[in-house]
Amino acid sequence: MRLFGGLATARLSQPKVKDAKSLAFEADIECDWQVTSSTAGAGEAQGLLRITNFSTRTKASDWKLDVEVSKKAPGQLLSAFRQSGVAAVKTVLELFVEEFKLRCPVEGASKAQ
Repeated sequence: MRLFGGLATARLSQPKVKDAKSLAFEADIECDWQVTSSTAGAGEAQGLLRITNFSTRTKASDWKLDVEVSKKAPGQLLSAFRQSGVAAVKTVLELFVEEFKLRCPVEGASKAQ
C-alpha cells in the first residue's frame, strides 16, 4: 500500500490465521509488515501486525489491531503505517466480512445488526 502519496510503501507478508473457532470465522490473525521510503537514506520500519478478536459476527470496532515494531526508522514511516496502513487492513477485513455474510448468510449473521 502507498503512504505519503507514494513516497513510501507498506507491505504485509507471511499472514497467519490462528484459532479459527467456528464457521462464523473467529480468529486471531498476524502478519509481518514493512514500510520502505522511496527517498534514499530514509530507512525502513518493520514489525508484526496482530489482529485479535476478529469475527464475522462482530463490528470492526470490536477487533483489536496492534502494531508491534521490531525496527524503527527515522521520520514518520511508523506513524503513517499506524494510521493509513492499519486503516487499509481494517477496510480489507470489513470487505471480507461483507463477502462472507453474502456467501454464508446464516453463519455470517452479525450480532451487531
